[in-house]
Amino acid sequence: MWKKKIKNNKLSFMLIAVILIVTSSLFSTSRIFIDSINQSIVDYYSNPKLPDIYLFNSSDKEREILKEKANEGKLINNYNEYKAIYSSMNINKSHEEKFNEDRTLIISIKNRKDLNWKLTVLEGDSKPCPDVGEIWISKILADKKGLKLNDFIELDKANGSKFKISAIINDSQNGSLANPVKIMYINEKDIELFSKETVGGFVVLKHTNEDAKYVTKYIQENFTYNEYYMEKKYLISNQRADNGLVSIFLTFASVLTLISGIIVIRFTLKSNLMKEVKSIGTYKALGFKDSEIKGIYRKAYLLVGVISTFIGGAISIPAAYALQKNVLKYLGDFGYSNRYLIISGIVALIFNIIIQIFVTLDLRKIKNISPSEAIAMSNIAKKNRGNWRLIKNTNNPIALSINDIFSNIGMSLNIFIITAIYMFIVLFFVNTNYMFKVSQDTANIWLNLHKTTATINTSISSENKENEMVNYLNNDTRVENYGYGIYLNAGNYMKYNSEKHGKVNLIAIESFSTYSNLGFEIYEGRVPENFNEINVSIQMLRSTNLKIGDKMSFKIKGNDVEFLIVGSFGSIKYGGRNIRVLNDVFKHYNIKPKYNIVAVQLKDQKNYKEFKEDFEKKFRDTLVQPNLGNYNELMNDMTSMVPLIIKVILIFMFILSILNIICIISIIMIDERRNFGIQKALGFTSKFLQLRIISRIVILTFIGIVTALLIHNSISKPLIELIITSPNAIIFSPIETILYSVLLFLIIILFAFVGTRTVDRISTIELMEE
Repeated sequence: MWKKKIKNNKLSFMLIAVILIVTSSLFSTSRIFIDSINQSIVDYYSNPKLPDIYLFNSSDKEREILKEKANEGKLINNYNEYKAIYSSMNINKSHEEKFNEDRTLIISIKNRKDLNWKLTVLEGDSKPCPDVGEIWISKILADKKGLKLNDFIELDKANGSKFKISAIINDSQNGSLANPVKIMYINEKDIELFSKETVGGFVVLKHTNEDAKYVTKYIQENFTYNEYYMEKKYLISNQRADNGLVSIFLTFASVLTLISGIIVIRFTLKSNLMKEVKSIGTYKALGFKDSEIKGIYRKAYLLVGVISTFIGGAISIPAAYALQKNVLKYLGDFGYSNRYLIISGIVALIFNIIIQIFVTLDLRKIKNISPSEAIAMSNIAKKNRGNWRLIKNTNNPIALSINDIFSNIGMSLNIFIITAIYMFIVLFFVNTNYMFKVSQDTANIWLNLHKTTATINTSISSENKENEMVNYLNNDTRVENYGYGIYLNAGNYMKYNSEKHGKVNLIAIESFSTYSNLGFEIYEGRVPENFNEINVSIQMLRSTNLKIGDKMSFKIKGNDVEFLIVGSFGSIKYGGRNIRVLNDVFKHYNIKPKYNIVAVQLKDQKNYKEFKEDFEKKFRDTLVQPNLGNYNELMNDMTSMVPLIIKVILIFMFILSILNIICIISIIMIDERRNFGIQKALGFTSKFLQLRIISRIVILTFIGIVTALLIHNSISKPLIELIITSPNAIIFSPIETILYSVLLFLIIILFAFVGTRTVDRISTIELMEE
C-alpha cells in the first residue's frame, strides 16, 4: 500500500528525492572532506620520530648554547644540526628566466634515511642524497615555477653556481602552500659555494616531558638569531590553512543548502499530506488503526529518504576524496578510509530522522479525523480553493492567476520559498566568485601587503647595505614613495605576550620603515608613526578583546614592552592574526634584523622598466618585480581551490532550482488537471489556460527573486566579513547580480512554458469518462 502512495504521488516524491540527493551529497562531501583532511594531517604529524622544532640560526655561539641545553635533556633533546643557507635568493632557470624566492632554506645532507623528518622522492633517482652539483627541490616549487627533472638552476647566493635538479620531492616540513619558505637539499660539499653571510645551522630537536609552551618561550626569549623558526604545530596549522577557505565555503554552502532543503521538504510534505485527508478517512472506514495509517506514510517517505541519501552519499565519497587528494598533494596520497563510509552513513541517518520527524508532526491529527470529517474537509478545501477570489468579475488570465496564488496558498508559498532560497544562494556564491576573481586587485587587503609600482626582493644583511639602498632611493627622482622591511619574520625578534593577552595560534608580525602612501589598508584608525605604536588586524583584536587605544604587550630581549594600538586592518594570512610594527622598534632596542622586502611607488609607471634595470645593476643580489611580485603567487596559492568549489556549488544550485521548478509545474498540471478540463468545457482555450499558469509562476518567481535580492543585499557581506574580516576586500558585482537574476528568471519561465504545453493534451471527454 505504501508503494502505491509513491506511485500515485511520484512527482512530489521526486521533488523530495532531488532535494535530498543534492543537500545530503553537498553536506556529506563537506563533512567527509574536513574530517579526512584534519585526520590525515594529525595522523601524519603524530609520528613520534618527527621533530617538534625546526630552526635556522646564524650564530655559532647560540647554536652551541642550544646544543648544551639539549645534552642536559631537561627541556629539549634529540639535537641534530645541518649546515644550511637561509636567504632571499634569485634563481635563474636554464632558459635564463629569473625568479626570486624571498625565503629560501637550503639544507645540506648526507643520507635522507638518517633524517628524522620525511623526504619522499617523487621523480628522479632515489639516492641517499644529492651528488655534488645536484639539488633536490620540492614538488611545490617545481609546479609553481615550471621546473622539471634534470633542469639546471643558477643560484645567486652560490656565486652563480649551477645545480642540476636530480630529484623532485615531497617534504614533511614543506608540504603546504601557506608556508612561504621554499626548502631545497644539496650535498654537504657544496655548502662552501655559498656566501658566508647566508650560511648557518639548520637545527631540529624534540621536547622532553616539559610543556611545549615553556620550550617555545625559552627558545624565543634566549635566541635572537633564529631567522627561521617552525614548530610541528605550525606545520599542522599551515596544512590546515591550505584547505581553510575551501572548508569554510563548503561548510557554508552545505549549511545553507541544508536549511533551504529542510524548509522546502517541510512545505512539500505538509502539502502532500494535506491532500491525503480523504485517503486517511477511507483507511479509517476500512478499519485501519492510526498507527497502521501512519506506518503507510512513514514507510513511503523512509524508502525515498534512504535511496536518496544513499545516492547523495555515493556522490560525496569520490568528490571528497578528489578534494582531499588535491589539497594534500604536496604531503602525500592518503587514500580512502572507513571514516568516509561512517560519515556519509551518519549524514544519511540524520537526514532520514529529519524526514521522519516532519512526517510524524504532520500526521499527529490523524487520531482526530473521522471518515465523514475527512470527506467534508476535502470538499470544503476544494470548494474554498475554487471560490476564493481577490479580483472578482474578470476573465483576464493574469488577474485569474493572481486569484490562483491566493486560492492555493500552500503551492504558492512553495514556489516562492524555493525561488527565494535558491536564488539567494546563487547570488551569494556568484558574488563570492566575483570577489575571488578580482582578488588580485585587493591582495594587499587580503594579505596585509603594500600596493605599489614595484616590489624588490632582497636581503639587507648589514647597516651599510641598508644605508646604501636608502640613499639610492632617496636620490632617485623617479621614486615617489618607498618603504622596506620584513614580512612575517619580524616575529623572530619580538614575541606576542600570550600570558597577558591569551594564547592565539600562529601570528604574523610585519615590520616596515613606513606604512604611509604605500597602499597598506587601514580599516579604522591610522598607520603607526612612532616606534611604540602598532596596527593590529581585526581578527587579532577580536581574539584578544582589545580595541584601538589599548596597549598590547610583547617580549623583546626577554623584557615586557607595551605598544599603543593606533589602527586596524583586514587580513586572512595566518588566520587573520597579523600585527604591524615600524623598523624603528628594532633600532630603538638595538636589534639588527635582515630586511627582505622593498616596496617602491614610482611617479610614472612608464619608468618601471628603466628603474628595474638600473636598480638590479646597482644591487646585483636583488630582483625587481611589478606590483606585488611573488606575493601575487601567495594570493593564488591561498585561494586557488575556492573558485572551483564555488563554481561547482553554483552548478548544483542551478540544477536544483530548475529541477524543483519542473517538479512543481508537473504537480500543478496533475493536481489541477480536472479543473483545467472543466475550464476547457466552458470554452477556455489551451493558450488561455497556459498563460494563466505561466503568469502565476512568473509573479511568484519574480517576488521570490526580489526577496532574494533584498536578503542578499542585507546579509551577504556581513556573512563574508566573518571570513575575510575587512569589508574593503569584499567586492560584489551589481552587473553579475542582475545578469544571473535575469538568467535564472528566464530559465524558469522557459521550463514553465515547456511544462505547461501539456495542457493541450487534456481531453474533457476523457476526464468525464474517468
